[in-house]
Amino acid sequence: MADKIDKLFSDYFSGVINMRIQVRRLELSLPKQTDENIGGGRALNVNRNPVDSKLIAEESDRELKYLFTEIRMIEEFLKTITNDMIQLLKWRYDTRDRHTWQLISYKMHKSKSQCQRDLNFVKEQFENSIWNRLVDMSM
Repeated sequence: MADKIDKLFSDYFSGVINMRIQVRRLELSLPKQTDENIGGGRALNVNRNPVDSKLIAEESDRELKYLFTEIRMIEEFLKTITNDMIQLLKWRYDTRDRHTWQLISYKMHKSKSQCQRDLNFVKEQFENSIWNRLVDMSM
């Protein structure tokens, strides 16, 4: 379970989730070349407005809903912890600017083992508070 939480935090703080949202929106906006008008005539119940079609496709997409839920859950969790713990998560999980434990401990003015204990404590809090609901939604 901890590996999944590590990956989720890493994806969030590195911007991977936001990138996946942008890619999924792009995929949904690409035109589909299926011709459902086999018998001829005009379809009367087809929405011809591209903006409405795009919004409908995005709102009904399960993958986008799940990605937005991941972001919302993490942001709600971050509101419940201290700024020091948020900074610890950023330094540890942002893969664009990965910090070593020595550098994190130096910046936080704590020992390396204390920083690791703090991180484990935050992950346990996340697992007990939100993670179970997030996992249930993915199934």
